[in-house]
Amino acid sequence: MSGSTLLHPMKVVALRTGLSPHVIRVWERRYRAVTPGRTGTHRRLYSEPEIERLKLLQLATEAGHSIGTIAHLDMEALRNLVGSGRMDDGPPLKKLRDERQMVGRAFVERCLENTANLDRAGLETALQDGSLALGQQGVLLHVVAPLAEAVGALWQNGTIGVAHEHFASAVLRTFLGNMGRPFAPRESGPHLITATPPGQLHELGALLVAAMAAKLGWQSTYLGACLSASEIASAALQKPARAVALSIVYPADDPQLESELRQLRSLLPANVALLVGGRAAAGYQRVLNEIGATCSAGALTDFMDVLNALQPIAS
Repeated sequence: MSGSTLLHPMKVVALRTGLSPHVIRVWERRYRAVTPGRTGTHRRLYSEPEIERLKLLQLATEAGHSIGTIAHLDMEALRNLVGSGRMDDGPPLKKLRDERQMVGRAFVERCLENTANLDRAGLETALQDGSLALGQQGVLLHVVAPLAEAVGALWQNGTIGVAHEHFASAVLRTFLGNMGRPFAPRESGPHLITATPPGQLHELGALLVAAMAAKLGWQSTYLGACLSASEIASAALQKPARAVALSIVYPADDPQLESELRQLRSLLPANVALLVGGRAAAGYQRVLNEIGATCSAGALTDFMDVLNALQPIAS
């Protein structure tokens, strides 16, 4: 423990680092990345240097470094690895994130151009180059996620056709599958079923969530697009799943989909969480509230936080 006398509870540390409490506990318990103090009731307390250390580790893992290979590094080595000096809440951290987002946007533009031209080799090369530049988690957050959003928007406004969306989905399915192959899921990890419900033909968001879940330690099973409530529930029961994640992109006002969502919730055990995301998810907020589903229509990082919160871990 550092000599700093200012100590912070988990909630403050999570807000300041951008890491979920689950990830912080995993890094502590599995990798000894930090060693917080404890209150008399066994609650964790973190020093300022430990918060800085967690920020550095977060940036390094986002860049593609494995936490298992960097958790033991001292602060000087971590700062050199990240390359941005001391990581406080000010300009250095913001500058690094802005730079990564700018790099990601350049790759998204390359991917969109190759999608419009139906250039498979070009799209595959752009994704691979993005992975090399940003790391695996970085390419998911800064390239694949905004690419999926952009492809859906361009299809909806008529700039590209259904064939282009299906083309991009096929290339991304292979890319994400190859990305996850070297990382076998932990047998103890919870199961996640991912799909799109009836009428939802756009699967990029669901593919992305399935890939990210696998990186977060879930045993992730992607079923495909446009599946009925009974088919999704059957797969969830067979695993058995801890959660079911659905992607809803277009349209945002399908009354038949509302009945499918109600039926799915009725077929799933009460302890199976139902998670719904995508650009059109907010249009179904009323029924999602009614059935107790979690709506995460924002950034991919929001969905990551939901998944992390569902993973049990010892204190």
